[in-house]
Amino acid sequence: MFVTGIYGIYDLGSGEFTYARGGHEVPVIFDPDGEVRELDHGQGTALCVLPDPPLDVQVVQIPVGHTLLMYTDGGTDAMNMDEEFFGLDNLKATIAGSLESSAQELCEVVIKELLSFQTEAQFDDATLVAVRNLSGR
Repeated sequence: MFVTGIYGIYDLGSGEFTYARGGHEVPVIFDPDGEVRELDHGQGTALCVLPDPPLDVQVVQIPVGHTLLMYTDGGTDAMNMDEEFFGLDNLKATIAGSLESSAQELCEVVIKELLSFQTEAQFDDATLVAVRNLSGR
């Protein structure tokens, strides 16, 4: 058995997000127009596999007006009755089409879309965290 995890600290003043990732999905950043920037990353081994797993530690700047999204694999591995995956492209498209919403509303839109896609075939839990830099600094 193993678990993945991500732990981060967001500095409201600077827009800097520092995180450590152990096997978890790599966060992505959306600009206000919906373009996605995938973040550089290291290996970040899942937790509980090795006694002292290497973690992927990164520092990223979230520019003003941009949105950082962290998500579990249940947000991409969701499967419908035809055994098709929701996938990262659908996740990105759903987010990109809802960037006018608040961070909370953005997550709610994605969950609603996932539930609609899966109908009765729920595959995995899905957790999302959206962080938007609105500081103007």
